[in-house]
Amino acid sequence: MQNSYRVPQKREFALCIAFLLAFLLITIFRSSLHTVDAAINSWMPTIQSANVTVWASAIDFAFDTNSLVVYSVIIAAALFVRGRKQMGLFLVGAMSGAAVIVTITKNIEQITRPANAILVKSGFSFPSGHSAGIVVMLGILIFFAWEHWTSTRVRASIVGAYSAMIGIVCFDMVYLNAHWFSDVLAGALSGAFWLLFLILLYKWLGRRGTFDGPRFNIIANLLYVGAIVIAVLVVVSGAIV
Repeated sequence: MQNSYRVPQKREFALCIAFLLAFLLITIFRSSLHTVDAAINSWMPTIQSANVTVWASAIDFAFDTNSLVVYSVIIAAALFVRGRKQMGLFLVGAMSGAAVIVTITKNIEQITRPANAILVKSGFSFPSGHSAGIVVMLGILIFFAWEHWTSTRVRASIVGAYSAMIGIVCFDMVYLNAHWFSDVLAGALSGAFWLLFLILLYKWLGRRGTFDGPRFNIIANLLYVGAIVIAVLVVVSGAIV
């Protein structure tokens, strides 16, 4: 039983490192993608239309980083009420961490957004908070669902829906010219790294029995309050879209 557990753990760890390295490589050599970024940015106006832009703007609002943070806090509160504090804390902790990673990277790189954006946004462009946020938040929920449902058909449907949502949100950012292609790619990779890292940590803590006992309940309550404070700061600043 123990050996069968180690192989998936090693694969997940290797994939986690691969996502991190890919994100770092894109960050370091982002200038090499300038030609691709410029070509895609110039091509997008040729497929834009008023009707599609309305839907694209709605997707932008629904999956804005601020919206995702609010969703996470609400879902976490519901999990807390149902006595699943470790899940709620895992979710808000994941989103808070993703927000910190994106904010730090944005302020280090300080990449200007495309000048032809349909929706003008404040803040720096690289990486995309939308793509990082959607990968992390939906990824956590998919992880919970994956642990609950063992049916191959259900799991395949879940993964398919997850992949489709990521693709839609990432394409939406490029369609609106709110981000460069490299922005959404880097955002998705950073989100994937953070997601897998936290899943590995969550499983490790679970095996250690960290989530059991009254001590964890007290710590979880304090950390949840701290996560709400961070969420409020993220929404107010609006710096990681």
